[in-house]
Amino acid sequence: MKIRKINVFLAFVLAFLLPVAFVSAADPIIDVELNNFDFTSNVSAFPLLVNTANQSRSSSLQNSSTRGHYLTPNDWFYTGPMTIDSNDPIDYLYFSVNANRYTMISFTSTNFDYKVLLCDLDSNGNLQYIWDIYDPGTTYLRNISAGDWVFVIYPYSTSTYSTTYTLAVNNLLLPRTDFTTNNITIPYNLKHIKIRYNDNTVYFNDQYVYTYGSSISQSHLAWTRTWRQSTGNVFYYRMFGIYDPKVSSISGVVAYSSQHASSQNAILIELAVDAGYTYEYIVSLNGGGYLVNDHIDPLFGIYAPRPLTSSDFVLAPQTPNNTGKHTLVYCLDTGKVIDFNSYLNFYYLNNIESWPTITR
Repeated sequence: MKIRKINVFLAFVLAFLLPVAFVSAADPIIDVELNNFDFTSNVSAFPLLVNTANQSRSSSLQNSSTRGHYLTPNDWFYTGPMTIDSNDPIDYLYFSVNANRYTMISFTSTNFDYKVLLCDLDSNGNLQYIWDIYDPGTTYLRNISAGDWVFVIYPYSTSTYSTTYTLAVNNLLLPRTDFTTNNITIPYNLKHIKIRYNDNTVYFNDQYVYTYGSSISQSHLAWTRTWRQSTGNVFYYRMFGIYDPKVSSISGVVAYSSQHASSQNAILIELAVDAGYTYEYIVSLNGGGYLVNDHIDPLFGIYAPRPLTSSDFVLAPQTPNNTGKHTLVYCLDTGKVIDFNSYLNFYYLNNIESWPTITR
């Protein structure tokens, strides 16, 4: 594909001569269920939520490669602070999607003079105006087709140059549209969007994580940690973990770091009563026979495997990193549970490993 820049004159023609469908930020559409709208329409667009929190963190996520005007990866991008000046009066930010998507867009700036156009880019490098974003600080959702796209960003007036802006975009496949605006959690950079559907399934972006409800199997969230060692004729084995997880609550995205596992994109899944816990410590002879065959959990001295009871939550100490009593750590990058943050974790209980660091 040959990518071309359009000239300044064409950009202003697009902005002022083509029809623009404005939606008021105060319009009651902001509170209406998304499945009441026509998601197949090429011109449907509406604001979801005002989202301006944590903008001070934007500098830590700035990606200098986006200033070259081609945005990657395919699903998500965040520009970090960018500035338009008289030497570069229009920004053209190109991106591509390989399938029809629902794109979530957040443009943030203190300069309400900025104009933001979303245009389709054809194979000849020509731009077709599709839609404009008129309200900095509002998050929008609309559908786009597979292909090449470009954001055209410029100020109405030359007197409003040099004000920074950020643009965040997440291109979602959205397996369904049966959810409401108050069941969406949107971070400031749109990287991991939590959606709870009407059947209580929870997705982060397009990745299924769990389903609320004690009768629902969550076997994909099961986790075990094992240790094996042989010394002469003696074999040592320790295993503990969570089976049949029951979910009480879930956090937003955090950075998680421990001696056992780390993730910059983790979520904390607080367990509920009846989640299964198991513990086993065996010392055996290579020729056969047990010296130790221990199934007693190291915190309460209760035989395992067993379901967690209310006593496990009432009597267990609060973890030093304030994550709750018994918490699974789920990595969104790998789609797997990577750790168990709890005093029922043998290594944290006995100070063999330091308690993890969690940054929200």
